[in-house]
Amino acid sequence: MPEVRSLEQQLLTRMLVRHAYRERLAAERFRSAIPLAQGEGERDRLLTLATEEDEHYDGCCEVAVAHRIDIEPLIRQRRCLVPGIPLFTTWLDVLLARAFNDQAGYHVLRGVMGCKFQDYGNLARRIVEEEKEHGAEGAQLLIQYSLGRRADLDRMRAAVAVHLGAAIRCVGRADTEGDREAVRLGLKTRSSAETLAEFSDYADQVLAAAGLTWFSPLRSNIDTLTQDHWNRGTKVT
Repeated sequence: MPEVRSLEQQLLTRMLVRHAYRERLAAERFRSAIPLAQGEGERDRLLTLATEEDEHYDGCCEVAVAHRIDIEPLIRQRRCLVPGIPLFTTWLDVLLARAFNDQAGYHVLRGVMGCKFQDYGNLARRIVEEEKEHGAEGAQLLIQYSLGRRADLDRMRAAVAVHLGAAIRCVGRADTEGDREAVRLGLKTRSSAETLAEFSDYADQVLAAAGLTWFSPLRSNIDTLTQDHWNRGTKVT
């Protein structure tokens, strides 16, 4: 008979799968962007980012093994059904993902640092500053890039929408039963609603500084940016 897992174990599994999937996809996306880089410095930085994301992924897998979670098949399944970090076809995609998806990951990890499972909390504390650094560096580069390309605003608007939607999904849906139970059981210390509010304030500041304010205030545009993906599964390549 299949093993019956407690609600606590089910929620921990869900959190680890979401986290590991994001880390793996980030590493893949950064490596795929190397041909887009202009100069050796940018290429080296992408390789460093990919390596760090690989290390974060390995950390998720170590926690999963400790809790007898067979995580690889679950990640493959999620990859087929749930949209993740968008493909990078331009350097703008790279900067948007760094500014928003990495920073969304940072805000999620802040809530995981107090996880009742010490090994997962330790992992979050070990990598949270790297994610914060990725996001802050990406934000500065995005601001510089966008202020120098005002003629490309129509193209940039579509890309901003795609990457903001991905970052919001990284944080997770607010006010779900699973989210409430994860907080109640001590798997995380903050709800997705709290994390989304904090991320939205950050994103609004970056968007204003970059002159990309179509979706500000972000709190008022969350449904618009995510409803197509949260209403139906979307295959990711």
